[in-house]
Amino acid sequence: MNLEESFFAQLWTTEADHYVLVRVSTSDDPGRYSIFNKKFRQGMLIEDDELYMQIVEKMIKAGVSIVDEIPDTPLPIDKIVEDMFAAGRSIAEINAVRKQWYKDARPSE
Repeated sequence: MNLEESFFAQLWTTEADHYVLVRVSTSDDPGRYSIFNKKFRQGMLIEDDELYMQIVEKMIKAGVSIVDEIPDTPLPIDKIVEDMFAAGRSIAEINAVRKQWYKDARPSE
């Protein structure tokens, strides 16, 4: 697989600012990281260890932040929903906006 042309390339290029590497090293396995998407507050599992190591290496070389804890980053939709609720918008309207936000915000694969 050519990583530079794969779906994964966004992790260290166009979407790099949305990701961090969370240090999860243990004494048995130093240097392990969890790839975490700050924008959606979710981790990414890559089952192929060799591919995982190549991706993490590229992310580190690109300067993706390494942290010790999962960042507590609110989603932009949280503020939108809060404002809509404060303005007295209906639950149906709020849910429609949330559904559309999640649909539009997800990266295409």
